[in-house]
Amino acid sequence: MAPASDGEEDLSAKNMFDRIGKDVYETVEKDALPYNNALHGTLSLAKFEKDPPGPQTLGNPCKLLYQYHTNATNGKSYPCRNGTKERFSDTKGAECDEKKISGSNVTGGACAPYRRLHLCVRNLENISNYEKINKDTLLADVCLAALHEGQSITQDYPKYLATYGDSPSQMCTMLARSFADIGDIIRGKDLYRGGGRGRDQLEKNLKKIFEKIHNGLHGEAKDRYNDTDKNFFKLREYWWNANRQEVWYAITCGAAGSKYFRGTCGSGKTATQAKDKCRCPIYKVPTYFDYVPQYLRWFEEWAEDFCRKRKKQLTDAITNCRKGKDKNGKDRYCSGNGYNCKETIRAQNKLVEGDDCYKCSVACKPFVEWLDNQKLEFLKQREKYTQEMEKYANGATTKETSNGPINNLYVSDFYSKLQQTYGSVNEFLQKLNDETTCKEHPEVEVKGGKARSVDFKNHEDNETFCRTEYCKPCPLCGVNCNSNGTCTKKDDSTCQQQISQREYPDINTTKIPKLPTDKGKTGILQKYKSFCQNLDKKDKKIETWKCHYEQTDKSNICVLQKEKQDTEEQKVTSYYSFFYGSIIEMLNDSIEWREKLNSCINNNTGICRKLCKNPCECYKGWIEEKEKELDGIKDHFRKQKDIGDAAEREMTLNFTLNTNFLNDIEDAYPVKQQREKIKNRLKDKMEEAFNFERSQTSIDKFLQEEEQFAEKCLKKHKEKCPEDTARDPGVGRSDTDPSPGIPPPAATDDPEHDDEVHDKDINQRELKIEGEEDKDPVFEVAEPEGETKVDEKEQTAKEEETKVAEVTPEKKDEAEKVCKTVEQALTGDNTALTDACKQKYQYGKEKFPNWKCISDSTTKPGADSGKATGGKDTGSVCVPPRRRRLYVGKLEQWAKTVAQQQASESSRASDTRLTSATPSSNLLQ
Repeated sequence: MAPASDGEEDLSAKNMFDRIGKDVYETVEKDALPYNNALHGTLSLAKFEKDPPGPQTLGNPCKLLYQYHTNATNGKSYPCRNGTKERFSDTKGAECDEKKISGSNVTGGACAPYRRLHLCVRNLENISNYEKINKDTLLADVCLAALHEGQSITQDYPKYLATYGDSPSQMCTMLARSFADIGDIIRGKDLYRGGGRGRDQLEKNLKKIFEKIHNGLHGEAKDRYNDTDKNFFKLREYWWNANRQEVWYAITCGAAGSKYFRGTCGSGKTATQAKDKCRCPIYKVPTYFDYVPQYLRWFEEWAEDFCRKRKKQLTDAITNCRKGKDKNGKDRYCSGNGYNCKETIRAQNKLVEGDDCYKCSVACKPFVEWLDNQKLEFLKQREKYTQEMEKYANGATTKETSNGPINNLYVSDFYSKLQQTYGSVNEFLQKLNDETTCKEHPEVEVKGGKARSVDFKNHEDNETFCRTEYCKPCPLCGVNCNSNGTCTKKDDSTCQQQISQREYPDINTTKIPKLPTDKGKTGILQKYKSFCQNLDKKDKKIETWKCHYEQTDKSNICVLQKEKQDTEEQKVTSYYSFFYGSIIEMLNDSIEWREKLNSCINNNTGICRKLCKNPCECYKGWIEEKEKELDGIKDHFRKQKDIGDAAEREMTLNFTLNTNFLNDIEDAYPVKQQREKIKNRLKDKMEEAFNFERSQTSIDKFLQEEEQFAEKCLKKHKEKCPEDTARDPGVGRSDTDPSPGIPPPAATDDPEHDDEVHDKDINQRELKIEGEEDKDPVFEVAEPEGETKVDEKEQTAKEEETKVAEVTPEKKDEAEKVCKTVEQALTGDNTALTDACKQKYQYGKEKFPNWKCISDSTTKPGADSGKATGGKDTGSVCVPPRRRRLYVGKLEQWAKTVAQQQASESSRASDTRLTSATPSSNLLQ
């Protein structure tokens, strides 16, 4: 555990990042201070329509509405896209494609976490009404994005939390990561280039927005933030610093009960953790992740997610490969390819199934494939660390990438501090090892002993990315088992090491075509990219598996006919492992296809979208290949002569697929999130009781349904869309036309990120926000010394005031005019006084939303309830913001002292006085 320069110990990389990030933040804060007021936005001043009658936007970011509080007026103002329903995935991972990550190449680069791929910033991408752009309306749009991003995280992460058992403090950490990503986007630091045309459009929009804000500045502020390159990186950097409080408040609107992982509220040793909605009492932002370089944040998040998933999948593998009981009641010993190792001798081609060893294969297959891919991602990110430490030594404020310049302000400040203690990659990797989720893993055999923790620093010796002994094939020469069922591996030298060549005669042998995926790729379109690009070609690179049932020893083996045939390394698996593995893969792929093509398949607008045609064609081609694969699997099942006659084999096949399939995989398949989706996909195709008359299997029916969806998609989306329907006209709430300067969308192979999708075509998430009804927070902007500042001790989290602009008129002597006005109001025959009272009591909430009204029952502020504060014209008191901010601290201290003195004289009198709440005490809360 390395001590920080200030004595604070870095418990993990996460703690270290936040500590250094705070130092960088304080530097930025100091530099930004002179012109903070010029950049600090105020939500209550944000106006999105012509001459609105009073404040259009409330001061609480949690009350923003995407239909109104945005400058995205083209029917695309909902911040989240389709595909954001699942923000955390058991099966999908990071995006490491160098084409989608700035500053990356084949050897080294960053990996964007799965959470980042679907960040809710769609409204920012589609800002089109530039007439209303200013620091206030931009703040509203950024808070709107943060509000929906926070809702997406807080609603989806608890399900993920239940699977992996993380600490509840992780909720605030996840929100802090998204908060920092939003900050990187605003400042021009974001590395992620995926997401279709929207990502580039977002950067273009932000440049144009900040140019508009810069044009509104005056004097020294305008000169300071001038940028001949029109990137406005310095302006964007300091705008974020001035407004991050409001954005943090917005992203935490739904984080009830959550607290930050370390104490950052206050200072020094007295600092406390942000509690309840991850907020400090005075709305100070508790996290400093937004001042940590994105590559490093992503690497730490990747490591944490890797450790979390490895621990869970390794535990599942042990359960299904070792802890179950065999036919003799002893602990079973199964291999990752589905064989019973107690009876299997691979060197003799003696391969024995049984003891439900297919379950070991079902658990290990996704685990092993995942580990292989994770190792590649790790090596790529590790390589970049050294490159980054060298690159930032020069302290350049702009970094050139293949995708254009990136804001590099203050990045060298972070790396210079990081260099002091974690200059080498091994020192940094040791910090990743210190993450809680990377410790206390199930014990596994490694070179020279045992290991119970992940070790990124010594991953080869530790076998961090290896399949472990639980998912390996059975020992080459078999095992020795004692009377209690404990087995040990026989040394490989005790038998013939070269596996004897085995012939597979045509009888009882089935050739099964299987569609391969592109190695190391994630996402359905990327996994099958090679196949999709060769749909019209004869050679589609289809793999051929040979499955053989041997009558003499009842063995059932499937071999991939490739270059390592008849060697120890050949790809061999039991038939039942192949059977369950192939069908599970079909179901998982279909789920991903449907999610990816949802906006194409379920497009009820009747509008043709050209970006849907190619993916839907590939989807249809995938279905055709899977139908061939299923036919081969069923054909081979019928060749198992140990299952009665042909009729009995057919009955067993149908029973397995129509009745028992979900039960078979329930315990073995490790991915709970995906198991539930598989159940939903098959629930109307399975039967509780076996139906002898049913000939079609549930999987046949499932593939037929998939084909119907593909046909529906292709029928709707032609190769050349008609001109009048090629673009959706959109539904705007404003008469202002979108800017004609925005070019039409560029082609992309990902319809999920197609910018033609409108709000009405998106599955929108219901906002779940509690405890904000009566809150109108005050966000104080830091000011240079000498200017008036509110003492932090006087401001508490209970403040419920919305900031409003105060215009100070030119001073005039209008005493005589005022006297005449009052006389007329009190004695004149008019309705002025009545109207004035209506403003206070009848229309107070609508016209003066910042006043606070207390009913005669003193139970709840009437202005916030939206209801009348009383049934009569009297009994309620309304107080302006000025009065609620009145400083009465010394008066309260005096009153408390007097009350204590009186209490010592007469406890009875004191009790009477102190048990009654006064109107003043309610108004000052």
